[in-house]
Amino acid sequence: GAIWGVNADNIGYVRLGTSENAAGTEWRQVTPKDFAHCISVGGPYANVWMVVLAGRISQRGFRGEDDLVGSAWQHRRGRLDDISVGDSWNVWGVNEDEDIFRFNIDQSEWEQIGGKLVHISVGGNGEVWGVNEDGDIYRRLGISVHNQAGTEWERISGNLVRISVGSDGIVFGINKDDDIYVRRGISSA
Repeated sequence: GAIWGVNADNIGYVRLGTSENAAGTEWRQVTPKDFAHCISVGGPYANVWMVVLAGRISQRGFRGEDDLVGSAWQHRRGRLDDISVGDSWNVWGVNEDEDIFRFNIDQSEWEQIGGKLVHISVGGNGEVWGVNEDGDIYRRLGISVHNQAGTEWERISGNLVRISVGSDGIVFGINKDDDIYVRRGISSA
């Protein structure tokens, strides 16, 4: 799979050589300085979504190491502060007002979802998790093939500032003290 990231200078990078070696061989710059705010990639076709510093949204499919910057980026309507891609079209984001959105592929537009979050993460298995301004943790319930927006948010115990859910449903989080936590599955505990 492709590895993409943004450094402290807001430069977007992609890791090359990961098809031959999981650690890859080198980082290649794909955006200028002070451009990228966050990048998320998901799905079998390395569908890449990026939020630039001005909040604008861009999307592209990964077309190989010879076409990293090129003209393949498509601008999408809307403005976000955070974005996360699960599978190719399971894309969620939050804006500066902490409003939550899901990209509706059928209508090719953003659909607002109730609630307020500052950070959101989508796993390849469809799980959607997020944290709000107070660090409260939430998981989206009711997501299915027939209802990709889900039905409601469930409060999960704990307090985090960042969260990430993997394709297998394992959830990683960081608290305000930079401690790292991992959660495997959901139980009544």
